[in-house]
Amino acid sequence: MYKNSLLWQISNDQGPVSFIFGTMHVKDELAFSHVETVKSYMRSCTHFKTEIDLNALQTGMDPRFYRLPSGKNLELLLGTKKFLKLESQFAKAFKLDIKAYRAMLPIVTVNALAEATLRQDHTYPLDTYLWNEAESMGLTCSGIETIAEHLAILAQLDIESQLKMLCTIARDTRKYKLTVRLLANCYAEQRINQLYKRTKKSLGAFRKVLLYDRNYLMHKRIIANMAHPSLYAVGAAHLAGDKGIIALLKRDGLKLTPISKSRSL
Repeated sequence: MYKNSLLWQISNDQGPVSFIFGTMHVKDELAFSHVETVKSYMRSCTHFKTEIDLNALQTGMDPRFYRLPSGKNLELLLGTKKFLKLESQFAKAFKLDIKAYRAMLPIVTVNALAEATLRQDHTYPLDTYLWNEAESMGLTCSGIETIAEHLAILAQLDIESQLKMLCTIARDTRKYKLTVRLLANCYAEQRINQLYKRTKKSLGAFRKVLLYDRNYLMHKRIIANMAHPSLYAVGAAHLAGDKGIIALLKRDGLKLTPISKSRSL
């Protein structure tokens, strides 16, 4: 079990100090509870890294990679009757038009439902907001993972399992919305252990690909970049757990220290 902190200092006997911060890709004010603390530590860094380079994601990512294979769509895969039922359920529960996602990978719709559950208090999601702040501070901004690696992950997510996730939400939209809001509250309270456990459970068959494998890759990249004082902004579920980034960095001899709001610079 780890202390309730989204922000951790990374250090060793040589080289500068870096930091890792757990984020959420949402615009809800709850996710922005710790922004000022993070920004105060960001100012002591020269580099800022999100999971993926957000500029490259906007300009160099072909949107076709998020689409279902040619000739496929949700209505064909689910059947018209089931598709129309999901359309009605999601419109009522989330105010989301599933027709707009008809040709997209089901996991794209799953993410959209999570975002639609929470408030839209800010112009940008938290990770994008921090990226913009880092650029305004003159930090070198980049991704921990490459676009090619991101696409390779997408390719491993079989469509049947993605459809199952979508249909599970439809079976009990109220339960799903409560779960998402609970995760947001856990985030605001910095309860990273609960965030990890609940996210791991929700990912089901995808937890190895989306959580464990990526944790291992990201921790290796952090170690390789220790010469540069950096702030790493990764999804909060990647922090805790025996296979989490904090544990992996510790096993490789680095010191991880939780930072509370009271320690902001």
